[in-house]
Amino acid sequence: MDPLTLTTLALYFKDEWFDYFRDLFPPVTTADIDSFSSKYKHSDEEKADVLKAYTSAKGNFRVVMQTVMLAEKVAHSLSPTPTDDPHTNAHTRTHTHTHTAGGPRSLQKLD
Repeated sequence: MDPLTLTTLALYFKDEWFDYFRDLFPPVTTADIDSFSSKYKHSDEEKADVLKAYTSAKGNFRVVMQTVMLAEKVAHSLSPTPTDDPHTNAHTRTHTHTHTAGGPRSLQKLD
C-alpha cells in the first residue's frame, strides 16, 4: 500500500481509534490523581520506588526526584525569616527536602 493510501486510511479511522482508546482509558480527573497520591505517598510501593531509584542513580538525588512519581521538592527554612534587627536571625539557611517514603530527607544546601 502506498503512503498516501495509508495516510488517507489513518485519517478516515482516526475518530474510531480515538473513541476506541477513550473507552479503554477514560479521562483522568484531579480527584483521581489526588486519590492515587494519597494511597501512594508513604506506601511500601513508594519506598520500593525510592530505593530502586536511589540505587539505580547511585545516590544522585536529582535523578531520584526525576524518577520517583509524585516526588516534590520543598524548601524548608531552618530558622525564621530574617528581620531588620541585626541581633536576631542574621541569615536564613534553606535546605531542600523531598517528600517521599519515610518522610523528608535532606538533599542539598541552597545558598
